Amino acid sequence: MKNAPEIEAKFQLRPGQKEALAARLGDPDRVLEQHDDYFDVPGRVLRIRRENGQLLLTRKDPTVISEDGIKSRHEVEYPLPESVVPRLEELIVWLGHERLTSVSKRRAEYDVPGFIICLDRIEGLEQPDFVEIESAGGDHDALLRLRDDLGLTADQVERRSYAALVAATVQMRQAVEAED
Repeated sequence: MKNAPEIEAKFQLRPGQKEALAARLGDPDRVLEQHDDYFDVPGRVLRIRRENGQLLLTRKDPTVISEDGIKSRHEVEYPLPESVVPRLEELIVWLGHERLTSVSKRRAEYDVPGFIICLDRIEGLEQPDFVEIESAGGDHDALLRLRDDLGLTADQVERRSYAALVAATVQMRQAVEAED
């Protein structure tokens, strides 16, 4: 079970930038296929994640975003047995929470002292490549130094969650389809 503060920043990558970062970072420590189902819990996050055959229930408290785009919040994550998930999803809906959206991604994780760097490709987005930097020690300034060292810029900060980006894309596609 994970029960810790989360300090991270997410950046939209420009064409070719993902490949350059991957070459610089070398072989990833982990490659994960993640499928996340998000439920509407205003101001917080409730997610069921399927990750390389494992299931996790995640609760994230409200997010505080600094002016430079670094997010901080408390996160609790519980491993789940497969047999519990259908009943849990039913219970979540029964409690009045709708499934908002689903996000599928391929993530390459790199362990760097004090950080985890994730190169993410989000299914269904026009610009699908992102890098997420998570600080293990919660050091805001060190995260900014790593951002600069990796050649990322403040204008690449993505303040929205992957769920919000995917939901906006789905809504836009539905609106276009309704016009046709």
